[in-house]
Amino acid sequence: MELTTKHIIAGGKALARHENGKTVFVRGALDTETVEVEITTSKKGFDEAQVSSVVSPSSQRVTPTCAHVTQGCGGCDWQHIDTSHQSTLRQKIVAESLRRIAKVEHTVDAGPSLPDFAYRTTMRCGITEGKVELNKHASHETLPIPDCKIVHPKMLDLLTNSGFGNNTEVTIRVSDTTGERIVLAETDRGVDLPDDVRLVVTSNRPSGEYITETIAGQEIRCSAESFFQPSREAAEALVEVIQNMIPDDFAGTLLDAYCGVGLFAATVAPNARVIALESSASAIEDAKVNLGEAARIIETKVEDFVCPPVDIAIADPPRKGLDKKGVKAILNGNPSQIILVSCDPASFARDTALLIEQGYALGKVVALDNFAQTSHIETVANFQRATSDV
Repeated sequence: MELTTKHIIAGGKALARHENGKTVFVRGALDTETVEVEITTSKKGFDEAQVSSVVSPSSQRVTPTCAHVTQGCGGCDWQHIDTSHQSTLRQKIVAESLRRIAKVEHTVDAGPSLPDFAYRTTMRCGITEGKVELNKHASHETLPIPDCKIVHPKMLDLLTNSGFGNNTEVTIRVSDTTGERIVLAETDRGVDLPDDVRLVVTSNRPSGEYITETIAGQEIRCSAESFFQPSREAAEALVEVIQNMIPDDFAGTLLDAYCGVGLFAATVAPNARVIALESSASAIEDAKVNLGEAARIIETKVEDFVCPPVDIAIADPPRKGLDKKGVKAILNGNPSQIILVSCDPASFARDTALLIEQGYALGKVVALDNFAQTSHIETVANFQRATSDV
């Protein structure tokens, strides 16, 4: 059927409507263009569809540079959109989420400029008969990937020139700073890697193997098992945005909640007294190195921590957001300022509503392009307590 789309929503699909008014979420479409679609899923309240042909294209539509997109690869769902327009869409989606969920009208700014391609330094990949394959969208079918456009050159070499033996999945991590490369695998049976690559077999304990990146002039250690941003440039961009939200001379107490390897506490406030919270054992070991002995580093779930008084809190929760328990835990410290990092517009908007209810005013909001060619959105927002002088 032929549909005319309205706008792009969180998750990257375009919203359209049947003649009967039923909502249709269209993958592969842009805002305000006419497309022929194939319905892929039909439910009582909405349909999901995939573009089969473009009748009247948007001026922002481009031809994907990667052949795997037309083959159905589920990775880069926005390669058909001009990258400058991708940035605009991210800002609009975050603003719409705030409007719809938090009932807040607010300006959303763009983040620092980031690479469009060849940026990704961490990737989890499926393995079939020893070779890397990526899933098709919404399918268990896979595609061999001889040439992925978004991965770092050092990773692309591994994707195409390695044998991963009897594994069904591996995680590959490379350093843009040093060129180090690690493969985290289920087994070492049949694995054939270049000589410089370190192989880590998964276990219940941290392996001790890590790479090092230099972010904002600081050496940051990241273990094979620890979470890190998709690229060095993405980490730099987050640090830059957060630094601009913190007073230059800040020397109070900083809470770094969900601190991971300690990226933010290590870079954004060098004179602060740091309390860092993390539940990942490998990330805790990294944070101890990255933050040094002066920081108080605690292995705990944020929600279980009884927070002492702090001046500023930075929180980078998982996709589900802070939620009520996370907000309560952080507010026990009565911070004057909260900087929230979010990877999901909906949970960001829900957390915003919770913080506003508790007397915090929403300040600057920035949507970053950390995942170019995809609909993923990283958001950073600054909240000030109504009575704060910070």
